[in-house]
Amino acid sequence: MKYLKLSLVLSMVLIYTSSWSQDTLRAENFTDYAFLSGKKYVLTDIINVQNVLRIDRGAIIEFQSGALIICHGRVRALGSPTEHIKFIGAPYSREKNEVGGIGLIISGENTEEVVFNFCD
Repeated sequence: MKYLKLSLVLSMVLIYTSSWSQDTLRAENFTDYAFLSGKKYVLTDIINVQNVLRIDRGAIIEFQSGALIICHGRVRALGSPTEHIKFIGAPYSREKNEVGGIGLIISGENTEEVVFNFCD
């Protein structure tokens, strides 16, 4: 019985941790890019998206020091009332001479097609 309880607990931990996987993105250029629902993304550099940037509900995007997304087209960040999109910026550190996580720059001619719903 003791081993059955232990194996059930370990199974639950594995299921929970696999549902919140994390991706790390370094300097990249994309035509289109999608941040998928239920995943955490850690950005460590500048990410360029030429056409469409899609951010699904429940996605978590963490900007490390100096990280930035530059989108030259449409942005669709569609969270829901129960699954917000979260943007997290690294704090500025004078001691380490690091800038904080910078965020998102939207440029180009398609900026009328920019939608942010339920984002923190």
